[in-house]
Amino acid sequence: PDPKVREEILAAAERMFAERGYAGTSVQDIIDATSFTKPVLYYYFENKAALYKALVDTAYDETYRLMVEASQRAETLERQLVEIVTAQFEFLIERRNVVQIAIAAAFAAPGEMPENMRDNSKGERNFDFIHALNKKGISKGVLGKDLDSMELALGIYGALSFQVMIYALQ
Repeated sequence: PDPKVREEILAAAERMFAERGYAGTSVQDIIDATSFTKPVLYYYFENKAALYKALVDTAYDETYRLMVEASQRAETLERQLVEIVTAQFEFLIERRNVVQIAIAAAFAAPGEMPENMRDNSKGERNFDFIHALNKKGISKGVLGKDLDSMELALGIYGALSFQVMIYALQ
């Protein structure tokens, strides 16, 4: 397998899905946007749904990687959160299409997306990272002991997600 071929197929699919949506994009559309044949696409991806899921997973995996790296650049919880938010918006600016694809998958009506798009384990992993930072902040006394780490994580992650969605959809 050639990673460059896989990446070229993903790049074409990202453009097509961002422009036309999941239902409005056919495998042939993606093939036409590349120099490859259907058998090559099917060598790398089982079907259109697997290709779309790979893009959604890219969004979650990349944002997780960026959150971890951002938190390691700062000493204080406050700076970690600032670095995380900054990294998320930089990712959004660089990869707006893939963020829009992930948002579309998250908010699709039942039946609009393949069933495997309903797996939210990667989104939960990303949320759990913020939750763990809050728990650590409470245990170290950086955050008030009267705060609920889960409620705080819901507020931070929710506000960040909301702002990313607004910016991505503008």
